[in-house]
Amino acid sequence: MVVGWFGRENRFRALLEAQGHDIVELSSPAAAVDCEALVIATSQAQIEGTVEALEPHIRRGQIVIHTSIGLGVQVLDPVEVHGALAMAIAHVGADRWVVTTSDELAQGIAEVLLFESGQVSLAKTDAERVELAPKIAYAQMVRQLARAAHRDLKELLDEQAVPSEQEQGEFLAPRFEASDIYAAFQSITDPGFRKAFVEAARRVGELEHNMELEMWGLQEELR
Repeated sequence: MVVGWFGRENRFRALLEAQGHDIVELSSPAAAVDCEALVIATSQAQIEGTVEALEPHIRRGQIVIHTSIGLGVQVLDPVEVHGALAMAIAHVGADRWVVTTSDELAQGIAEVLLFESGQVSLAKTDAERVELAPKIAYAQMVRQLARAAHRDLKELLDEQAVPSEQEQGEFLAPRFEASDIYAAFQSITDPGFRKAFVEAARRVGELEHNMELEMWGLQEELR
């Protein structure tokens, strides 16, 4: 299957390549017409614009997938009305993937794509994805803070006295971009979680010298 790709590389791309699918980097939406499937792996903020650009070039029966946990399948409505099979497939850790689709046929195709690589699909609604996004982003940020603390311990203690990161366990979902973190934050309603989320984001920005993320965290803390 020829798969047109928009955006960054991720684990889903690696799965498709391992299955033997032909991945083609698309620089123009017009080139989408020659592909059997399209994957939008941009940041969450760019997905809606990418879908709008693709809409005039979609043909019936094409598979269209986006890989953001923070958006459901509804964002793909403009291409679904042209006969596309719409799917939202997001990696959430280890071999687990959250899947939201437009219909049963699309759900079946998504499950087969993941099953062929020994992955597990978890069917969720659009609303459930919105709730999941900030929790996953928070887990990733806490993991980054734990890694930083782990490095500090290794510098101060006998290295053999500190468990390796592998022994501590790894959260395997892809790291969020700053714009995805901002979007995930908007869906948090619990005040305590909002506070913890902002504090973690600010500290991650500080550790990674990401001034934009650090300043965002500081501004939110002062609100």
